[in-house]
Amino acid sequence: MAGTHAVGRWLFKYRSFTPIPWILAAVAFARPVGGWSFAGVGVLLAGEAVRFWALGCIGPESRVTRQGPGASQLVTWGPYGWVRNPLYIGNFLVILGLALWSGALWPWLPLAAGAFFLWQYALITAAEGAELEKRYGWEYRSYSAVVPSWIPRVTPHPMLKNGRFYLTWPAVRGELRTLLTVFLVGAAVPLAAWLKARYGVGW
Repeated sequence: MAGTHAVGRWLFKYRSFTPIPWILAAVAFARPVGGWSFAGVGVLLAGEAVRFWALGCIGPESRVTRQGPGASQLVTWGPYGWVRNPLYIGNFLVILGLALWSGALWPWLPLAAGAFFLWQYALITAAEGAELEKRYGWEYRSYSAVVPSWIPRVTPHPMLKNGRFYLTWPAVRGELRTLLTVFLVGAAVPLAAWLKARYGVGW
């Protein structure tokens, strides 16, 4: 278990870099496939909406996480009242949306990306859970007993704390970088597909 948590902490530290190979593959092998591509846009937008909601509920700590998993307070309001890991669900939806949008290596790239990020976030959340349980003890155990890790509740849990939506500038600035990356990748996909169709460039 200690080894698993060590891998989870390592993945947490470098989680901003693990999407890069998948993004490069999505662009290099881009081949949009009609309805599935437009469905990918919807999935991507849903992921970004979840991310903004979660970031606003975390507040000032939304970008103060470089030292490792966990936070200085247990956030249980907003989307955290329905599911324990809304940020990671948002990330997963963004990556899956981009994979669907590109149509690259359909359907194997979306399936492989989905499997990889499920594995990654399972290890990260296991490490986070152990850290939060050490910090908050019975409070976190009570919370995790009634709020699922991945499948949202139908209603918010009964221990829901009051909180406010507060997007700090560091969070907004970081999210703008994320949005710029998503926009550039989204624009590169049809361009790569056109170049392949027009000039036979790429795969």
